[in-house]
Amino acid sequence: AVEEVAAASGERAMEYLDELEQEARPRAVKIRVPESDALRTEGALLSRPGEPTWSIAGQAARRVRDCWSLGSEPLSNQQLADLFSMPEAMLAGESAGTAVTMSAGFRGEPGGESVEVVLGKPRSASRRFALARLVADHLYRSPGDRLLPVTDAKTARQKFQRAFAQEFLCPFSALSDFLGTAEPTDDRIEEAADLFDVSPLLVKTTLVNRGVLGREVLSG
Repeated sequence: AVEEVAAASGERAMEYLDELEQEARPRAVKIRVPESDALRTEGALLSRPGEPTWSIAGQAARRVRDCWSLGSEPLSNQQLADLFSMPEAMLAGESAGTAVTMSAGFRGEPGGESVEVVLGKPRSASRRFALARLVADHLYRSPGDRLLPVTDAKTARQKFQRAFAQEFLCPFSALSDFLGTAEPTDDRIEEAADLFDVSPLLVKTTLVNRGVLGREVLSG
């Protein structure tokens, strides 16, 4: 976890770690991630040599949705709150915690379903995305990792988190059905983002990874 924070913050890593412990952790809210142990065991079977991280993470997200009987439909804040036994207001940005530098999870004893999370984003879509990233980290990182950081770094761990969250919140199959075309307009992408309560960038990234759009749309 220290390496993940260092990759994102460089020389200020210790400062950020101290902030997480002193400011973020007291605001953290305990959530429950159902079937954690079973899904964690299955996760060890996902990786294949040479397979892209986004593909492995996507498989994991689909398996999690199947395990929780979620289908491929959009998930409301209320559904997520019920699923993870957390206050819905936390996803709407109505709770404390928006002033911290990054989102993070804090685990107690190794294993188990419970993890304390703080979501350091002001917008609902960003908080939902951060939550899904923390769920990925809780399920697929070593149970011995006590700190689960969500950062902007481009490490394999952070890429896995982001790809998992993309597929978990906005399944490609459902997104494709909604778009109904291989050449979606910007307006249609915005509509999809509204439907799944994610950012337009997330929708575009999903379509780029799947080869529907060219990578140039991400730099436009």
